[in-house]
Amino acid sequence: AIVYIYSTIPGGLLVMLRLFAFIWFTYAIYVTLRKYRQSRGFYKKFWFFVGTWILTIPILVFVNSMIDVWFRAKIVNLISILSTFVCQLVLIAMYNPKYCCGTNGSFPFHYNPLTEQIDEKC
Repeated sequence: AIVYIYSTIPGGLLVMLRLFAFIWFTYAIYVTLRKYRQSRGFYKKFWFFVGTWILTIPILVFVNSMIDVWFRAKIVNLISILSTFVCQLVLIAMYNPKYCCGTNGSFPFHYNPLTEQIDEKC
């Protein structure tokens, strides 16, 4: 009897997909940081919070192997919903220039990349 979605083959594929998404996301942030050094603070925070959200399900699957069967669904749903909510709140704060990322100059949309290319040519 299947009690837990992640104990099935499709559930395992979902976990593998999340792990692949984290690796791809980390690589994309790395490439972006190399190209746009001015926004390093923003992208490091972005990587930390979104990366944590992406890894929530694989971590939960590992932890839930140690939890009793009748609590698994409640814990998985609670933590996945809470992590999504917290990640959304952080992204709202990060994309608002009035909050933490806008005042320290790491907000990525405050400059035009074309001016950076023009400055490099001069």
